[in-house]
Amino acid sequence: MSQEKLAEALGITFQQVQKYEKGLNRISAGRLREIADTLGREVTWFFEEMPTFEAYPTLSKADLRMLKNLKALSPETRRALDALLASLNPDMETAE
Repeated sequence: MSQEKLAEALGITFQQVQKYEKGLNRISAGRLREIADTLGREVTWFFEEMPTFEAYPTLSKADLRMLKNLKALSPETRRALDALLASLNPDMETAE
């Protein structure tokens, strides 16, 4: 479904849908339910691939958020960030 069609079904602008998708605006529980219903999915569908805090007890919630954001970046951007981090910490291993 396109952002335009989803926005129309929800009664909002497609720019608002873009902001939700990019994580610029938070989605309330009620709005998430509307989106799930519109897409014919259960709300839990949005969280299926999301790592849980319990799965990685040594990681903080901020660490998990960062990992999720890194996963969304292109491979080129991830490599550039890895190089930047390595330059800030010479003892750190870099991805090959």
